Amino acid sequence: MNIYHPLDSIPEGAATWLVFAALVVLFLVTGKLASLNLDATKFKYTRIIALERPRDAKVANEVIGEWRDGGKLDEVRRCLRWDNVFIVVYSTLAALGCVIAARAIFSPNSTGRNIAMLVAWLPWFAGLLDYVENYAMSRMLGGFVGESLPRLAWWCATTKFAIILTLGAWGIIGVLCEACKELRARAV
Repeated sequence: MNIYHPLDSIPEGAATWLVFAALVVLFLVTGKLASLNLDATKFKYTRIIALERPRDAKVANEVIGEWRDGGKLDEVRRCLRWDNVFIVVYSTLAALGCVIAARAIFSPNSTGRNIAMLVAWLPWFAGLLDYVENYAMSRMLGGFVGESLPRLAWWCATTKFAIILTLGAWGIIGVLCEACKELRARAV
């Protein structure tokens, strides 16, 4: 039995590289639009990760309070809206990297390739976790009591980062292997 992944239906070669390049461009554009980068001279918490992974409700309220007092909550909300687009892009880019790695490293119909194709679904699971994290952060921005929303954001962000960073490395290795194979094939 072969494990199905929708991105594996993109034909190998130029079509895959074109989709990959388009996703990289979208990744850079939407990543920039989704990033919060506050002036470090005015703010202690300059990045959204401060609210993605707060230690507890006290820290989450401190982060939100600083941004509110600095008049930056609208910018934070704008970044979260763009992050909802960025999630689709980065998770699909990581999934395509995993598919490319599976193609480059394992032979068709092998157990290794099937496992790799199964793993290629994980970036989209990380994306779902990111949507839950964004929901928790949006709710926190509107005011909250208790530890459940900060804990939810923390666990989702931590799991998401673990998946994406690990699979990102795997995808990069696969992309490099595939690029070397293509260059070698052209040189012959």
